[in-house]
Amino acid sequence: MMTDKAVLERRVVAGDSSLYPVVRAHAESVKAAQSKGAISRQVKRFLITHLAEKNISIEAAAGYCCVSVRTLQRKLKEEASRYQSLVDETRYQLAAYYLKSTQLTLEQIADRVGYLETTSFYHAFKQWSGQTPSAYRQTNQPSQPLV
Repeated sequence: MMTDKAVLERRVVAGDSSLYPVVRAHAESVKAAQSKGAISRQVKRFLITHLAEKNISIEAAAGYCCVSVRTLQRKLKEEASRYQSLVDETRYQLAAYYLKSTQLTLEQIADRVGYLETTSFYHAFKQWSGQTPSAYRQTNQPSQPLV
């Protein structure tokens, strides 16, 4: 949102200057809440759009976020996160979604979440969920109406 600076500098005739500290504190808390996890969200957006292309290097992610690799690592550490953890988490979330909500084959899902080999995807998914992809799909199918 863009606002003319002159509008912001106008004196509010009915203003209450005693409310300024309260309003400012609220604005700062909202800003802090919005920025918390900001770099992780950016990295996840990058991963979601690039996993299928298999170009998910940390260098590519840093470029997407317009920071250096070291800055990306530092900011992720400040958010108690790591790049590889975000990669794994995003892959698992997308794979779980595809297994529950689509009829894509395991090969297609493995490809969409960035695996060259279906067996690598199979082993990773089993490690993440404790189930094979097929078992996960079977236990997470929406129930069919009896009619």
